[in-house]
Amino acid sequence: MHQLLHGHFGAAFYYNWLAFPVALGAGLVAVLFIAELACGRALWPRSWRLRVTPVGLAVGMGVLTACWALNVWLAVSQHKTELLNPHGVLYSLLVR
Repeated sequence: MHQLLHGHFGAAFYYNWLAFPVALGAGLVAVLFIAELACGRALWPRSWRLRVTPVGLAVGMGVLTACWALNVWLAVSQHKTELLNPHGVLYSLLVR
């Protein structure tokens, strides 16, 4: 995220491609909140609520885990050693 905020898009993508969707989502939420403040009314219906169910929570955690695993696999497969802790468990298991 640091590289992305400083305008180094190539480095941001190299370090963590997930910074782009997170920054986009945060930007959209910020624009929505600013528009609501400017208009003085709610633009997003507050009656719509996010219902957290056990299945939804499990799917969400599965998606986050899959994204994390993909990021770790990309770091290992592309030999991005500066992103890995050489004294950590993942490094000792995956890099030999």
